[in-house]
Amino acid sequence: MSGCDATEDDGLILSGTVDDSLGLLLRLDVEGNTLWTRTYSAIGTNDVGTFGSSWIIEFLDVAAIGDSGYVVVGSGDAQGSQGRQNIIMRLDSSGDHLWGGSRGTIYYDVFAYVDPIDAVTVLVGGRTGGLSTSRATLERFNITTGLQIGGLAGHWGYSQPLAIDRADDGGYVLAGTLDFGFSSFVVKSDASFDTLWTIDWDNFSARTIVGLADGSVIAAGDTVVMRILPNGQMDWSKQLHVGDGAITDMDVLPDGTILLAGWSDPADSYSWLVRLDQAGAVVGTQRYGDTGVMYRVSQLELLSGNHLRLIGTAGVDSVLVIATESSGALGTCSYPALIYSLNSFTLLPAGVLSVTTPVAEPLYQVATTGLTAYTPNTIVCAGDVPWSASGTVFADADLDGSLDAGESGFPFGAISVSPGNGLFFTNGQGLFDFHTMVMDTYTLSHVGPGPWWQLTTAPSYTVQFTINDSTFTDLDFGYTPAIDTTSLVGSITTSAFSCSGASQTHIGVLNQGTTTPQGVVSLALDTLVSFLGSNPPPDSIIGGSVYWSFDSLGWYQLWQQVLSLNMPGFLNLGDTIRSTLVVWADDGNGTLAAVDTALWEEVITCAYDPNDKLVTPKGSGPYGAIPFDTEWLTYTIRFQNTGNDTATTVVIEDLLSNDLDHGSLQVLGYSHPISGLNIGSGGLATFRFDNIQLPDSNVNEPASHGFVKFRVRMHPGLPHLTEITNNVGIYFDLNPPAITNTVLNTIVDCAQAQLDPQIYDQGSGWLFAYTFFMDTMVYTYQWFVDGTEISGANTADHVATVTGEYTVQLVDAYGCNFLSDPVQVIITSIDTPGAGQVTIAPNPMYDQAVVIFSETLTTHHRIELVDVSGRVARSLKPSGRTLTIQREGLGAGAYLLRVMHAEALIATQRIVLR
Repeated sequence: MSGCDATEDDGLILSGTVDDSLGLLLRLDVEGNTLWTRTYSAIGTNDVGTFGSSWIIEFLDVAAIGDSGYVVVGSGDAQGSQGRQNIIMRLDSSGDHLWGGSRGTIYYDVFAYVDPIDAVTVLVGGRTGGLSTSRATLERFNITTGLQIGGLAGHWGYSQPLAIDRADDGGYVLAGTLDFGFSSFVVKSDASFDTLWTIDWDNFSARTIVGLADGSVIAAGDTVVMRILPNGQMDWSKQLHVGDGAITDMDVLPDGTILLAGWSDPADSYSWLVRLDQAGAVVGTQRYGDTGVMYRVSQLELLSGNHLRLIGTAGVDSVLVIATESSGALGTCSYPALIYSLNSFTLLPAGVLSVTTPVAEPLYQVATTGLTAYTPNTIVCAGDVPWSASGTVFADADLDGSLDAGESGFPFGAISVSPGNGLFFTNGQGLFDFHTMVMDTYTLSHVGPGPWWQLTTAPSYTVQFTINDSTFTDLDFGYTPAIDTTSLVGSITTSAFSCSGASQTHIGVLNQGTTTPQGVVSLALDTLVSFLGSNPPPDSIIGGSVYWSFDSLGWYQLWQQVLSLNMPGFLNLGDTIRSTLVVWADDGNGTLAAVDTALWEEVITCAYDPNDKLVTPKGSGPYGAIPFDTEWLTYTIRFQNTGNDTATTVVIEDLLSNDLDHGSLQVLGYSHPISGLNIGSGGLATFRFDNIQLPDSNVNEPASHGFVKFRVRMHPGLPHLTEITNNVGIYFDLNPPAITNTVLNTIVDCAQAQLDPQIYDQGSGWLFAYTFFMDTMVYTYQWFVDGTEISGANTADHVATVTGEYTVQLVDAYGCNFLSDPVQVIITSIDTPGAGQVTIAPNPMYDQAVVIFSETLTTHHRIELVDVSGRVARSLKPSGRTLTIQREGLGAGAYLLRVMHAEALIATQRIVLR
């Protein structure tokens, strides 16, 4: 990662380059959870002309602009360019492209650093010019217009920037190297880019700088740190004895404490944080990393409350983020003690530098396309984290508000935590354990199980972690039934299977009611599937149905059975398996009533993806259309170890849509015990299976499979055609993730579609159905006469053959059907529509009209609107038999619509605009 910035919510935005060709952005929340990751390619215009191929692009730095998005700087090149071209881009808060530009000149132009000034302005550091005339630059850009609004440029041979800063006194600071890197400089200017002082050295490179409110500057690099007074004179300079290592970044706390981050490289590479007072004396140190671990911190970000984030790499190329409080303490990590000292160090300036104003050249347009990717969260500091809070969510049988022996816990109950706005869940016994690496005050609240329950304890707890108060226990949430209700949820899950042979199937019943009923589960198997057995065996088998019974199922307890089924063979390829599970509850008097039904429906393909995602309801059509009043979406994640060794840990990361109520998540089944479940503030749900010991498929194929099934409510009132997509990344130990297919559901509320199909009677019995959405939606058609369906009449037009009242029904791709108003047709003769016939409806038109052609038009045709002066007011390219004309600035009056084929006129029609 080459750049980063703290976001308004105390998260991070990180920038970098992957595969030496794609820009990368990584967005983390305050707890370090990955919200999204995107890679970018770019197309645009350089200084030698237009090109259509993707750039080789690198992102060098990024700045967060409040909550409105980001500005990214870097460089790129493409075929035909004479070298790297600088790039500046504006992205929204989701990483989507808003605008971008490049201002390349001769050779290897780069924007390397960006720092926000205010909501519409950023400070950008870079280099411009040719090989022998390269100059370091510092410029302001308006991020709304993309225009440069002032700056400065070093008038020195082959200079390039190493650091920039918008000083707290309103001025600007630029540091970099000269003469091919053999010397270095620092320039301080005021807010108008008028130079206040310059300084350069032959034996020091300032790689990080901070401008203070009193006008002084702290500069650090290599192993040296110094303070420069407002007049450009040296106050003090010190050398940090860190062995073979370097200072990589720096910041200053409000109280003046200087924070230096860097790394050292003895037998193992480790990172450190050193705190200095305002006079440069060491007041504290921290080390990160241990034997066999290579941590290299390159950047430091200061968050609200003086919390810190240290960013770098772990190992070869894994992203490393370390979260600490202001002292850098991580708590009980097993890192050895670290003591660093400072000695005085003398630096002699080499001269005074000349500074000029850079040319404000216009930007060429550059566009980016972003692809969403998965990045695993990095776990730092093995062992216990310093601050924790624990408790139990339980059924308070005696209503005394305290957890007593024998009172059962609620498995997988959601606990919300603030700040952070994340959710973590109890384990299978109702216990929760909240850990954090940030010393702060937190509020923990249980997300209630529903209106059937009432609390007997406090609804929330506030814990304030300090150095002396690091652990809170017995933060219990007790519930008792408010009303008696029986609610059982059944589920059936099969492992992915190929044709023939045995396959594992799990059936389950979750008790989410306030009673503890006994009951019966029946599974009616498809005739293509045969039952091989279960452990324990079923109570009975009658025909194709298998029965089990359960006794007194506890509150939020899950009853599960594992079955072995024999699957059909190749002769049934393409057939659909349909099996039904029914849950029966005993009313206490021996009478059974069906309370829930689950359906297993799967097409036999004789092939499968070992890792996949399923959703129920699947929905209809290619868009997965579901009714707007659907309450739950049930997701099943299936995985299989197809490697060459046993998997010890499996982690599933599932980015849930914001259109779902994350706190409503209910676990309905799993193949192995879930050791951890949490949902970050951005909706990333993480399921952990620690010590799963999942064998590889070559050793034990049936046991190499696993799954987790859960359901989550949709937010009410979602608008028509809201799309909810979902896929997951599955991690087997330390391997790259397996990315599943993406499932799609589309919310359909036909009442919101507001489609008004109409019939245009073109005379002589030729009828045409049209709607103003025909260009953007695919419909199926059915014509009726006097209410009776006309067989085979299923196209947009219809030639009436009998006198009567005609209607047409349109069905869109989401299953919504619409019936037109009737049109009375009186047949005196039957004409076939002639070639070149054109109809416009409505005519006259106001905002839009549909043009209907009697024959299919191709790309060789064009439509022209000609005004009364003979001028072509608009030229359109048709496709098919309809075309929608949008007014979009056309003035009122009469126009001639011409249909052209090449240069031949084949049809005309008059149209009037009101």
